[in-house]
Amino acid sequence: MNNHIVLAIFWVVYYAFHSALATRRAKRILGNTSVIVHANYRLLYSIFAAVNFALLFRFQGLLSSPQLFAPKTVVNVGALFLGLVGALVSIGAIRQYPLRFWFKQAEIGEGHLVVRGLNRYMRHPIYSGFIFLTIAFFLWQPYLKHFLFLIITMIYVLVSIRWEEMKLLEEYGDAYQAYRRRVKALIPYVF
Repeated sequence: MNNHIVLAIFWVVYYAFHSALATRRAKRILGNTSVIVHANYRLLYSIFAAVNFALLFRFQGLLSSPQLFAPKTVVNVGALFLGLVGALVSIGAIRQYPLRFWFKQAEIGEGHLVVRGLNRYMRHPIYSGFIFLTIAFFLWQPYLKHFLFLIITMIYVLVSIRWEEMKLLEEYGDAYQAYRRRVKALIPYVF
């Protein structure tokens, strides 16, 4: 059980760093360390996040953990369906942004509010896809370690949405406010 506490702490620390490094303050402070870091902050951030996520997920996979329930066929079919939906939403969400979005940080006022594609139906489709994938993974392999990952991820996503929306309101003002009133955050027409 102690390994599960360590795992939970690692995920909380990972998500805290993930959020902290995405702030304007961190970008300014770390970006001032060198011209290379400044010019490539988003790329370096993405690599750092991906590598640490993979390492932590690998640690989670190696951890011995009790199974919480034996999944029946209907649960496995539901998991496959949610996984497919999550993958399609994630891919669709990622593809609606230009490639340079993922590598080069736009300055305030330089970017555009994206309200096309999946963003017509939900404000945070990348988070939606990730949540569906995380739920599917837990249903497919219902172990305590995956349940902890699911719960911590859900809390992280809900907190991150609040922080991200504060930044978006600051950057886009009334346009984002109107968009937020019109479009649900994670699940079209529901939530």
